[in-house]
Amino acid sequence: MKHLLSALAFCAALPVCAQSYDLTVNAPATSETLKDAQTLSISPVSVKGGMTVLLDATMTFTLPSEDPEAPSGEDKISIMPNKAGEILVSNGTAWAKSGVTVKDYESKHVKIATVQETDGKLSFDVTIDGMAEPLRVAATGTDNTFGTLAFEGEGSVTNVAVAAVPTAILPAPDGGTQDAGLVSDYVTWLNDSSKGGAMPEGSSNDELSDAFAMNVGGTPKLTITRVSPGTDGEGSDVFTFTMKATYTDADGTEHDASLADINGTLYVISAETLDGEVTVEAQEMGGATELVAPAGARFAKVSVGFTEPEKKL
Repeated sequence: MKHLLSALAFCAALPVCAQSYDLTVNAPATSETLKDAQTLSISPVSVKGGMTVLLDATMTFTLPSEDPEAPSGEDKISIMPNKAGEILVSNGTAWAKSGVTVKDYESKHVKIATVQETDGKLSFDVTIDGMAEPLRVAATGTDNTFGTLAFEGEGSVTNVAVAAVPTAILPAPDGGTQDAGLVSDYVTWLNDSSKGGAMPEGSSNDELSDAFAMNVGGTPKLTITRVSPGTDGEGSDVFTFTMKATYTDADGTEHDASLADINGTLYVISAETLDGEVTVEAQEMGGATELVAPAGARFAKVSVGFTEPEKKL
């Protein structure tokens, strides 16, 4: 029987008879091609509430001569083809068809987004090239920590990456989980020598979050440099604010920043009077440096972040 290549994520122990490699969380994707049985050891990652942990890999499959037996309950999730080339996804107790079919030695990009459900167990959204929607499967057991990624049988794998960002850096929406796209963007930012790679050693989670939100390599600052009175189309008084974005690097040098590339959301905090009711509005700026304050607002400030700021001027 010809063996197949199977991605076994979230393994409890290292399989025998496999070469072993270390895989760094939040590092760039691997560039070398690993062939046949391989085991990648990961610094233990605990998937906590609100987190979205990503696994990416480009896998080249071989087709087995027989359909697989029942999946192993020792693995929280596994991926493999049957003899017809249908890629199957398991939660350790049953196989589910992904809807994607491969030929012998055909490559597919596989992405697994892992979250913790309200009951404390993990679930996986699996996306494979050719799928219209992710396939969600539940994990076996209640252990939410993993440290091994194994590839078994014949085939190859490359572009392997694991991304995990604490919610203290990238908050999750109330009752939800981190946006998978922002988790991926964080890894890109972190490995950019002029951005995350330029942050001072020992930067706090708050400092990393602020810098990532503005997409800069230092301490960000967003100021209103000019206030221009005017009227809207209905004759009401409005004010236009001109903003300037900057950041200060580890050497204390200030640089201009762009609002076109922010990862966070720009918020406007405003009120008609200093002691009046304060409102907070999210703005889609598209890189513009001018915004019209809410009708009636006379006092305002702006900020960029991942959560709505306090209603306080």
